[in-house]
Amino acid sequence: MPLLMAFMLLAVAGTDSWADVSYVEQIINSGLGSKKTGARKTVNRVYIKGQRQRVHSEIAAKKAQARVLSKQGVLVNGSTILQLDRSSLYNIDHTRQTFTHQQLPPPGRGVSAKVVAKNPDREVTFQSEELAETKRIEGIVCHKVAVQMRVRHMNPGTKKVRRENRYLFQAWVAKDFPGYAEIERFRRLQEQKTSHPSLIGGGLEQIESAVDDYDDISGQITALDGFPIQSILKVYTKSGKQKERQIFQLSRKVTSLSYTALSDTLFEAGGKLRQR
Repeated sequence: MPLLMAFMLLAVAGTDSWADVSYVEQIINSGLGSKKTGARKTVNRVYIKGQRQRVHSEIAAKKAQARVLSKQGVLVNGSTILQLDRSSLYNIDHTRQTFTHQQLPPPGRGVSAKVVAKNPDREVTFQSEELAETKRIEGIVCHKVAVQMRVRHMNPGTKKVRRENRYLFQAWVAKDFPGYAEIERFRRLQEQKTSHPSLIGGGLEQIESAVDDYDDISGQITALDGFPIQSILKVYTKSGKQKERQIFQLSRKVTSLSYTALSDTLFEAGGKLRQR
């Protein structure tokens, strides 16, 4: 059944209260460079109920890469629960059946995007465009947007370009579907209540340590209006007189959405889990 029709059947019952929303997204990380460092496939199951959110992530990667991720503290089968009403954060390791609990950090200065310090040895240019193209994905009408960013890295104290990075992000985004209001409401509420980064950034956190210009490109992408149903980010680079080459690609697609009621216990860490 198309996603939009499944939503409509459930939404006609009433719209006075905020409904529970869940969706599944698949993120494919090509890995960085010729060695494909960090390559993996991630399936996120996202659940939102009022002031609570749970994201269950399962990562498929080669054994060597899985070991690297483990050393970096990345769980290959884990969940993160945000309880904004209690200012609580839970991280669950499903493999070891353990969890940790901590208080959410207080809100920042009231801005969602990071302020990137100006660097005289960097030159950043942006281009963004909402295209006329539309496409129906699983019953939801989406429109296409594109963001391109170029960053020139100069030799210190000069205007000589030593490296140029280019980021191309294209997405099919939508706003006119049941569930969008709840997703946006939680996002805004999280910004107001804590400085903890969003758990539903479309996999952008995977490139934070992999590219030079993460703050710039992530800020531009998260500022886009609408919810990306499908997207792709490509990263290119060139040094000196060398030809430009692609070094990275991150693709994402929402594969299912649901508007059915979620159990309160889904947003708790307990049962057979042991606290560390």
